[in-house]
Amino acid sequence: MKRFIKLVVCFILVIVCSISTFISANVNDFSSLDVVKESSVLTDKEVEGGVKLHQVSTQAYNDGIIDDSRLNDYVVSWFDYSANPSTRIVNWTTSSINDWSGGKATVLAEKYEQTHPGYIVVGAINGDFFHITENDEVLNLSMQEGEMLKPYVMNALGSGVIGWTYDGKIVSGNPTISQNMYLEVIDIDGHKLNETTISSVNNTISDTGITLLTKDIEKNGEIKYDFTGMTVVELNYTLHRFSLDGNENNDRLFVKGTISKISKDLGSNCVIPERCVYLVAKDDSLNHLNVNDLVRCQYHLTGEWADVYNTTGYYDKILENGNSMFYQSSRNDYSNIAGDTAYINCKKNRTVIGMREDGTTVLMTIEYRKDGNYGASYYECAEYLRSVGCVEGWLLDGG
Repeated sequence: MKRFIKLVVCFILVIVCSISTFISANVNDFSSLDVVKESSVLTDKEVEGGVKLHQVSTQAYNDGIIDDSRLNDYVVSWFDYSANPSTRIVNWTTSSINDWSGGKATVLAEKYEQTHPGYIVVGAINGDFFHITENDEVLNLSMQEGEMLKPYVMNALGSGVIGWTYDGKIVSGNPTISQNMYLEVIDIDGHKLNETTISSVNNTISDTGITLLTKDIEKNGEIKYDFTGMTVVELNYTLHRFSLDGNENNDRLFVKGTISKISKDLGSNCVIPERCVYLVAKDDSLNHLNVNDLVRCQYHLTGEWADVYNTTGYYDKILENGNSMFYQSSRNDYSNIAGDTAYINCKKNRTVIGMREDGTTVLMTIEYRKDGNYGASYYECAEYLRSVGCVEGWLLDGG
């Protein structure tokens, strides 16, 4: 699908209120870059919690081609939080119970602080691309504060996922996801108390183990079930996602809520109530649950991704092992590594993420002069990231 630009998912830099220690780093004005003709510092200040905000005005040669006709003015902004252990990078957006939604960064930041006492939002940038003509759902896998709201990896050339582990490190590429969903009992803060494998999702009720049934399969009308002799747990959900992508088997979903009822034999002609899902078992797999338990049903990341608790999708990787990619893309063919070559060098404001050698994250935006002939190409974006110490870099949604 065509990728449209709008703020939907927001990366937020947050810091615990009581901590304000910060190790300062010297601001780079980009004057050492070959593609930059002029550069001057606009802002170099400490904001909330000791985090530094840097802004530099630059005049750069589009696409790395040294030709005055390709000069354009940019304002490059980025955060430097050094190795401050109180800082977290999170993927967060407001939403309805049943669907995705977007909003302005200031509104998202205010709501994050309201729902996460003890944290201050320092700054935010756009995250993944999304379905603008449908429900504002992000296109790639989305894990938000340990909850995999979209268990789907987009298969598109150049695209991938950036993930942050609990110790602040970055993992990138194509995530691996568990084959099964898991039923997790959680506490009020969302911490997992125990988990059980879910055997079947929106399919035939399994002879052993747990089956999850949701109303997402009722595309041709209400379905009636025969639960004779089975244990049925009714879950009144507070958050439910059903992915637009990759859901041919009706199993790419996420559910969280409170157990409202446990029945041992509902009999036949049963229907799933509105805003509820059913957990069903023919054996004793659900006997550990109680009414009012908080639970969630979700897939897990596996392998090197197992410790990741926040993710966003990226469009293309632009900096690798300290080397900027897509040099002079308007003169060279990069169709073997980029899914949308027109996007490599177009007039868009850019949002990018970089990783320094010490593993810390850089959030950066590059705003172009609207009446100029060019916007920042992938190459220029990568050069800006490289100049502030990044060795890896990725392009996100802009606009």
